Amino acid sequence: MKTKNKQNRDLQALEDDFTSTFIHELMPGILHNFANPLNTIMGRSRLLQRRFNNSLNKLRETYPDAAEELRDDWERIQNDVRSINKECDSFYELFRDVSGKFYALTCQEKDRINLIQLLEEETRFANFYLEFKHHINKII
Repeated sequence: MKTKNKQNRDLQALEDDFTSTFIHELMPGILHNFANPLNTIMGRSRLLQRRFNNSLNKLRETYPDAAEELRDDWERIQNDVRSINKECDSFYELFRDVSGKFYALTCQEKDRINLIQLLEEETRFANFYLEFKHHINKII
């Protein structure tokens, strides 16, 4: 029967191995698999906005009365497309913060640190903690 101290060392070794695998191997793969769909969504949403605006302009030129009649509907659609693009940008920023954090954890090279940028990144990253995000007043 193993002693308690030996069990603790074994558990610590397993935890260390898992943490290392998670940070160095698993997370880069997960982030890569998130990046491709995110880039596609961002590109398609921008393309959708451009196509919508072009189609709306053609409709206004060709059928001004119909365009005016549908103005409220078109404005709602435009607002929806803008909202999608805004949320895509927000999601990209979150993704960039997370991937930057994991890169920083695995990077072994010495480099200069921009303290202002680091503080901004750390503050944004801290927003993943709900307590920090919702219950702490931040003044920067």
